[in-house]
Amino acid sequence: VSVVILLNTFVMFAETQWRGWQAAVQLGVAQDTDEWVGAGTVFLVIDHIVNLFYMSEICVRVFFHKWQFLRDPMHVFDIVIVLATSTDLYILQPLDHGNGNLALARLVRLFRMARIVRLVRILRFAVYLSHLRVMVGVLVSCARPLFYSMLIVGVLVLGAAIFMAQLVETFIVGDADLNLRLWVFDHYGSAAKASYTMFEVTFSGSWPGLTRPLVDHVSAGFSVFWIFYQIAVSFAVLRIIGAVFLNETIKAQEADAEMMVLTKLKDKEKFAEKLRQVFTAADTSGDGRLSFDEMQQMFEDPNVLMWLDVLELEQHEVWALFKLLDDNKDGTVSYDEFLGGAVRMKGAARAVDSILIMHEQNNVKRMLRTINEKISQVGKRGTEELAHSQPLQDSVALLRAAASAS
Repeated sequence: VSVVILLNTFVMFAETQWRGWQAAVQLGVAQDTDEWVGAGTVFLVIDHIVNLFYMSEICVRVFFHKWQFLRDPMHVFDIVIVLATSTDLYILQPLDHGNGNLALARLVRLFRMARIVRLVRILRFAVYLSHLRVMVGVLVSCARPLFYSMLIVGVLVLGAAIFMAQLVETFIVGDADLNLRLWVFDHYGSAAKASYTMFEVTFSGSWPGLTRPLVDHVSAGFSVFWIFYQIAVSFAVLRIIGAVFLNETIKAQEADAEMMVLTKLKDKEKFAEKLRQVFTAADTSGDGRLSFDEMQQMFEDPNVLMWLDVLELEQHEVWALFKLLDDNKDGTVSYDEFLGGAVRMKGAARAVDSILIMHEQNNVKRMLRTINEKISQVGKRGTEELAHSQPLQDSVALLRAAASAS
């Protein structure tokens, strides 16, 4: 649907260009050539096709979602746009064709402008594009900061406009050069004119042309006001507002959990691909396992060392990883083992890793305590059985008799 909306936008652009060419021909500023022959028919057919597509989409959605479809305000918005477009195509345009009714023509243009609003529907599909979703989220989250920013800037612009209009009032009604007074009046003669001029001064790069005549021909004292205004408003205030919006953008991106996950997955994929190249270059035997001798040869290759430097892996770290992963002591490590260990080693130590280590240590302590208790029980039982055995009692009796005889 987004693709159709974008394509229809280009068609509306071409149609608007064609209507502008027609207006130029009527004004006599362009010649009626054969460049746009049949363009009106083509645009009308395209409008019918696109509108039928939108109507079909609405019908399909209603068929599957039933009345649940109307609970979403955006779906109601889609229906209103389709109805407005259909009214324009099938009712108003046939009535306006060759009628010359000015009121009807204005109504046709009003309904025709509703087609432009369909561009808003693209924002509904922002959830499928991570970067576009972040931008939409930023726009939504910046609604309140934008309101207060506009309020602050508006107060400053209006205040400066009233100040300027009052300053030049005496000059306008004075006896200076008439052309200069007319210029000052056109730009600062009333609150509305001064406000629009201050808006241009604040947000456009043409402010020297709007301020220089006052400084050169009215009073040099205006330079103090313009320097202060440019530093305080155009430089400081606007840049602070820009920093606020940048901060909101960063917050929106960090809050987008899906984008964070995708970013981490992409980083891991890039790391795994680079590490695979290192492993492939070091695995000269081609058996998919890295031996001790191949590791030694790997560190002699400058290209491999360069890749390790790119991956932020030190030689002693790789050696330690190799020895840790070689559990069976056969002197070889597979690619999957090497990759898993390198990925965990590259990242910073996490709290969950520390918790897992402490948990394993506690398990080992409990196992050792249980083994110790069982050994103690076995030893005590053996001592008791040995004390109650008959041969031992006979030997004790003989020893006692020998002691009594002596």
